[in-house]
Amino acid sequence: ARRDPRGLAAALREHLDAMPEDTRRTAELVVNDTGRLRDLVEELMELSRFDANAEEVTVEKVDLGKLIETVRAARSPKATFQAPAKPVVIDTDRRRLERIIANFLDNAHEHADDKDVQIELDPSPEDEIVIAVTDRGPGVPEDRLEMIFDRFTKVDPSRSGGSSGLGLAIAAEHAALMGGYLQAMNRDGGGLRLELILPKDVARSLPSGDAAAP
Repeated sequence: ARRDPRGLAAALREHLDAMPEDTRRTAELVVNDTGRLRDLVEELMELSRFDANAEEVTVEKVDLGKLIETVRAARSPKATFQAPAKPVVIDTDRRRLERIIANFLDNAHEHADDKDVQIELDPSPEDEIVIAVTDRGPGVPEDRLEMIFDRFTKVDPSRSGGSSGLGLAIAAEHAALMGGYLQAMNRDGGGLRLELILPKDVARSLPSGDAAAP
């Protein structure tokens, strides 16, 4: 019977420490490549659902400060976040919001090596929420900033590592489904700032034709 490559990779991972050094290096490559392939397949399947208009927004009340802190602790413990003194609660899609913030943090890890990563939450605009992730990495060439949310875009192929170039494109698709959008800008002194601009009431701001599941 054919065995699942993911199961084989998991079995290799469990026994890496017991392997001779030369064998262990080969096994590590197999494990890492299998993980990257799995992630790429999952990302492509996710994009295919967007293209087929098979996604719906599920709206619920979300405390943004608590959600951001949960994602930060799980995805980027070195990042800093100061929650507002007063809870910011909006009607939004929790899963999609978590996905966008996680992709922002993954980008900071991949391209900025987690240097001075900060998460900001600004609820001050009257009808919008701004969630930003900033880092002190190399930033993005100005002539490529507008391309950063395009599919398969790698602003610096020599530093892309195992990145597929799909993470921020997927985040942009999630933002659009919630009636929001993303933008990127270089920071003074070096680094990148990624912003999610989201309506405070997603249920009333969905793009035409999209449905919100209660």
